[in-house]
Amino acid sequence: MASTFTGLNISSAGLYSSQSAMYTTNSNISNASTDGYSLQNISTSAGQSTPIYGNMSTSSGAQITDITRERNVYYDMTFRDQTSVYNHWYSNSKTLTEIEGIFNEPSDEGLSALTSDFNNALEDLTISPDNSAARASLLEAGNALCDTLNTTAEKLYTITK
Repeated sequence: MASTFTGLNISSAGLYSSQSAMYTTNSNISNASTDGYSLQNISTSAGQSTPIYGNMSTSSGAQITDITRERNVYYDMTFRDQTSVYNHWYSNSKTLTEIEGIFNEPSDEGLSALTSDFNNALEDLTISPDNSAARASLLEAGNALCDTLNTTAEKLYTITK
């Protein structure tokens, strides 16, 4: 048998459902101009029915069954795909920028300048092989080139980790 407060319970359930719908409507209105916001919808249904006399029954009032967002699945999928592509190319760009900084080219202190200095010192030594200054210059240019190559290799190795 139904309680004497059944009518009050049905009324309060309806008020709670209406209040939730008002909150959702308020949220939809206040965020109407917000980029990326999608509308929310509330689904309501009749609550569980309670038998009172014979074939007669009464409902327990309105219930909120679901709050959903209106979204376009195609746009969502496209956004996710394009974000993935963007992140891939952003990561590549960042890595290539780091590599560019490691090689320090073009500059007067980069790998090409040191290779050129080494080749010039080697050429000077081939012109006068007995000259000790040319030998010392070649040794110095070779050491500078090797140091730079080792440092560059270490920096490239740290990027790959």
